[in-house]
Amino acid sequence: MSELDKIFEKYIKEEGLGQIYTGDNEHVRRIYQDFNDAILFQLEEKPKLPRPSLYVTSLSSDFSAFVFREQGNYFIGISIGAIESLFNFFQFLYSQPYFDTGFGDSSKETETLLDLSLKPDYFLDYFYNYDLAVKPKCPIRNSYSYQLFYKAINYLLLHEYAHITHGHLDYLARGKKNFLYYENDTIRPVNADKEKALEYDADAAASVYSIFESTGHLLFGGAMLNEHNLNIEIKKSNLAVY
Repeated sequence: MSELDKIFEKYIKEEGLGQIYTGDNEHVRRIYQDFNDAILFQLEEKPKLPRPSLYVTSLSSDFSAFVFREQGNYFIGISIGAIESLFNFFQFLYSQPYFDTGFGDSSKETETLLDLSLKPDYFLDYFYNYDLAVKPKCPIRNSYSYQLFYKAINYLLLHEYAHITHGHLDYLARGKKNFLYYENDTIRPVNADKEKALEYDADAAASVYSIFESTGHLLFGGAMLNEHNLNIEIKKSNLAVY
């Protein structure tokens, strides 16, 4: 275990956020690679930006994402529960015949009725607390659900990265020990204006990062940069972020 691993593991254990995820997971491997590529893309434009260490935590039934600074190093964490629930969510969406009917062959799909008696706290609870995993039958829709999932995860991580690069973390952590910027499900009334401003700013920055990355993919990834392909990339980003 590296020194950075030890710092991260010690910190999240103290915060009750599990431990470093060590499972063999295709999504985790791809997420690490995509995020690393996104950060390198940003550093080419602004080489003085901090380069954080990304870790996946072991919490499987919790949607958590957070950033913190320790011993001069920046860290971003996301739970395996957040990853798997978002994957199941996009698989579910494109397995439904009424969703995005113009893409692929939606007639191959079968509607899945949600069990509303479960009354989850949040809609995404269906996808990790109740094992609601449905795969699109149309190969095109199935492939598209993967693309949107990875875009959504990367946007979430770029949102966390913006809390670092835009100074939110350092601003909130000033004078405090062991401060962790944790994404809350709701804005607390006592700091509503401040929290909204920081979240909106991080959203805007993540959107800009994502657009740069998408257009960069068209320019340098082998696809042609034209109106049709650009519209597809914009659609993917809109669906992923929404």
